[in-house]
Amino acid sequence: MKTFFLDKFVIIIEDEPIIALDFERTILNMGVSSVKKFFKGEKALSAIKNKKPDVVLLDINLNNSISGYTLSEELKALNIPFIIITGSSDPQSLHKINKMRADSVLIKPVYETEIKEALTSALNFNKPGFVLAL
Repeated sequence: MKTFFLDKFVIIIEDEPIIALDFERTILNMGVSSVKKFFKGEKALSAIKNKKPDVVLLDINLNNSISGYTLSEELKALNIPFIIITGSSDPQSLHKINKMRADSVLIKPVYETEIKEALTSALNFNKPGFVLAL
């Protein structure tokens, strides 16, 4: 599985440094060759426009930054797969998140296996000819 991720570039947009570091560690352990963390949406968006990532992990509630909702619209316009990460699990928030059409939604606390499954799914669904076996 590690060789599948070898040439991938992942961006993490998360305003909590400890959580971002944990995500980064998990993703690097999967064999992803390049991971970049951003704590502010504006800086992330600028970097994304300079170098398109293969997938983005996106926290919805970014403090002192443009929202994850706004960023998700930009990612969709750029045709970049993204995984929503949120601490909000109330029905109203989940309804709003569902409308964002993310590749996956992960509710905090997020476990290593969930990140691996979400990344694998997001990267594979965007490959021609991929078939999900259920």
